[in-house]
Amino acid sequence: MSEFLSFTVPGIAAGAPAVGDAAGSACAPPRPSAGGFTIRKDQAPALKAKFEEAIAKLTYGRRQVSNMERLDPLVNEDASVRFADKLNEAALGESGSALRAIDTAIIAYNSVVEQIDKAIGTYRQADDAF
Repeated sequence: MSEFLSFTVPGIAAGAPAVGDAAGSACAPPRPSAGGFTIRKDQAPALKAKFEEAIAKLTYGRRQVSNMERLDPLVNEDASVRFADKLNEAALGESGSALRAIDTAIIAYNSVVEQIDKAIGTYRQADDAF
């Protein structure tokens, strides 16, 4: 078997449009894409730990963002109300929000962790066969 493992990260690629960068709308979700990378198989456990650490930090950040609920303007005047509405949409909205970006990253990172687990298992089975 090869000394290297290859992984795909769904939704992340060099040059992929940023959230809100899709054609036609400032709030449109990015186009689906994927990126990949290769590591030496002995680096897999450390890489998995880093991805799990990142998932934990993202999960904590997600809790913090979702706990924001609704930001209310300090004064009840039109510009302040509109500004608070825009902040709420940027944090918690359905499309292009911080919450959706965090969810997307968690899904992508979990995918990599699952791929690492599968690759490590494959190598263990191959080693056991000899």
